[in-house]
Amino acid sequence: RLTPDGEIGEFRPGIDKILLRDPVTVIPLALTGLWGSYFSHKGGHALTTFPKRFWSKVSVSIAPSVDGATTNCKALEQQVTQQFN
Repeated sequence: RLTPDGEIGEFRPGIDKILLRDPVTVIPLALTGLWGSYFSHKGGHALTTFPKRFWSKVSVSIAPSVDGATTNCKALEQQVTQQFN
């Protein structure tokens, strides 16, 4: 979810519902380099202003996988925040 400040947002409890139903392995990912681009909320709503830069260096970071049977929303939020901040 896009946040208004570009930081990692609070994880929502939907992941707990998914993992209770089907405890699959979770692979945490982070997109970096989007803040300030046309797709971010910097300077207002996303996708509403003329792009100031056309070529942003965007990367995908991958954290170690997590067993879905032994984790929950808050634990994932802590791991992702430590890994990607």
